Amino acid sequence: SNSWLNANFNDSAWTQGQAPFSSAGTAPVLGITANLVERFRASDITGVANGATFNTWSDTATDDGVAQDATAGSNPAFAANSTPSGQPTVDFDGNDEFRTSLSPGIGPTSGFVYFIVCRANAAQNSGGVSDGNGAYLFDREPAVNDPPLVSLKAVNGRYGFQKRYDNNSGLGGPVSSTSISTTQFQIVAVRRNPVLSRFELWVDGVMEGTASDSGANLTPQPIVIGRHGSETSSGFNGDIAELLIYRDGLGESDFQAAGAYLEARYGLSTAFPDSVARTSLAATASTSYFRKSFTFTGDPTRTALELGHTLADGAVFYLNGQEISRSGMPAGTVSHTTSSLADLATPTTTGYQTVPSTALVSGTNVLAVSVHTGASDNTAFFTANLRGVETPVDPDLPAALELNEIAASASPSFYIEVRNPTSQTISTNGFTLEVAGSVDATDALPNTTVPPGGMLHFNHIQLGFRPGVGDKIILRAPSGAPIDAQIADSVVRGRSNVWPGRWLFPSTATPGAANAFTLQQDIVLNELCYNPPDLTPASADKEWIELRNRSASAMNVGGWRIGGGIEFTLPANTMIPAGGYLVIAKNPGSFPVPGGVTVLGPWSGSLANSGETVTLFDGVGNPADEVKYLDGGRWPGDADGEGSTLELRDPRSDNSLPESWAASNESSRRSWQNYSYRMTANASSVGPDGQWREFIFGLLDGGDVLLDDIAVIENPDSTAVPMTANGTFSSGTADF
Repeated sequence: SNSWLNANFNDSAWTQGQAPFSSAGTAPVLGITANLVERFRASDITGVANGATFNTWSDTATDDGVAQDATAGSNPAFAANSTPSGQPTVDFDGNDEFRTSLSPGIGPTSGFVYFIVCRANAAQNSGGVSDGNGAYLFDREPAVNDPPLVSLKAVNGRYGFQKRYDNNSGLGGPVSSTSISTTQFQIVAVRRNPVLSRFELWVDGVMEGTASDSGANLTPQPIVIGRHGSETSSGFNGDIAELLIYRDGLGESDFQAAGAYLEARYGLSTAFPDSVARTSLAATASTSYFRKSFTFTGDPTRTALELGHTLADGAVFYLNGQEISRSGMPAGTVSHTTSSLADLATPTTTGYQTVPSTALVSGTNVLAVSVHTGASDNTAFFTANLRGVETPVDPDLPAALELNEIAASASPSFYIEVRNPTSQTISTNGFTLEVAGSVDATDALPNTTVPPGGMLHFNHIQLGFRPGVGDKIILRAPSGAPIDAQIADSVVRGRSNVWPGRWLFPSTATPGAANAFTLQQDIVLNELCYNPPDLTPASADKEWIELRNRSASAMNVGGWRIGGGIEFTLPANTMIPAGGYLVIAKNPGSFPVPGGVTVLGPWSGSLANSGETVTLFDGVGNPADEVKYLDGGRWPGDADGEGSTLELRDPRSDNSLPESWAASNESSRRSWQNYSYRMTANASSVGPDGQWREFIFGLLDGGDVLLDDIAVIENPDSTAVPMTANGTFSSGTADF
């Protein structure tokens, strides 16, 4: 039966254990040998006693046809039984080295990876990624070709990847966030990743730093292990168990597999995949079954799943009964007698790969796996990781559900109404309503669906709570994140499509039906003087706003309010006649007004010269009109301190558009003025004076000016000589 795949299966009788699972007790084997060009492993050193020095550290990666053996400098020593798994190391005291003379054979634009397993014996001397100071774990032989660098060193107590291109440019590199340990062995990797055009620094399976790669030539040189290439004192004080050099950036699965081997070989605990068995499998079992329950609190519809595993020989993976992946298995139905396609000598590690997430649910899930051996033996190995990558909600999109209407808290028929504002059907599974304040309670929404634009409402009996005035009502998504919150009031509150995003005052309660409002739209903000010309210290007090009644009937606006940068409540029984106007001012007596115009005020606050949102609220508290003006862009500039006001072109136009507004025409207030200026002319600094006769004038700011009867007179008290022509403009603009 396939019931073992399902979340409700009772697995209490099954044996429990920790991954990895294995029926084979063989020692870890490095399976990633393609493109391995150098390998220095302490356990390959033979005939050397514990604590003894030795002269040659052999390169055992000879598949490239070259043995780049390293020769000792000073007195590096062999240290037996040094790692947690009992493997030996080579001990360096800060002056020791092993130096090669042959390059690793890595192309100038090729990717590469250097892995090193190390532990410091003391705090290391530190330098920077752009200098030659500090302790080097490995460097290059400068005598062959000095500029190119692929080095690992101590930088402020952390690992620094120092690189430099063949043309002597690009010196520097990333630094780890993890400190160099004096108690634990660490796996450090430096990587040139040409696929992503970057250099990477990894510590214990976590990428902790990157630097961009221009793609310029970088040809790694012969390696110097344990010390700077030319500075005898810039050495590593610690133990090195193994060093691997690949002439390829490695794919993700190969990179992880190489790291997993090092973790298993030296008994470490890192973020690399586990490859040492913690739980044994029966040696006679050709198929083993596994189940793992987990709780998911995110949103399944926005979550992508990725599966990674280390496996020998084959497996089929199921999520809540749905197959999501298979590896090394034939197609078709699989049973306990189905063998994998091949017998694997060593487990194969795959990087994270995307798998179907349609079976993922909010709440309890079960990952079930059947592991199958090959036809010729019953040895198996298995560990896996399933991870979810949840896409954050776009803040510009409406929430999946929102609070739509809340009854007055003391209403006998109190209710909370929830609405789906999206164009998709939404499941309520996992959503909750919460109240916080005088009452603290949470209620899970019933598991149902809400169509686009649809609503659900819940009374206080269904909710199990009744909030008090001022209590906070919170709607939470299945992830627990708040997606809407409102304050309980003494009157019914709700939303209106006329004013999106606002929490308004409905005219009556309408549970389960469209919200009802009596919105006032006949009184508009018609004119604003937000930045009077700065002529006197009192000019700033001359701000004012004009309201207009665009209806055919008189309107009582008593109790209405203007809010934003200013605050003012209109007195009771304030009337605006049909088609009439009302002015509210910061200081009503600071400017003249035409006869018959009512001016109210003063208000508190001031209108911002750079831009402001001004809102007119009706007597209920709902917005009646709103203007969001700016002092530039598409908005008229003459209203910004140039003497004009901001006028609505038509009282029925859309006043949210800058094009609906114009600067007031103040030309009728202008009058002609006569100006004269007398002086004794001096010689021009640019001359010659006898060649040019010019009258140059300009404006110090934006605006316009009308000119007439311009004259420049030489010797005005004796023989007057006119220096300009056509000063009356009787000949048009000739001579100008």
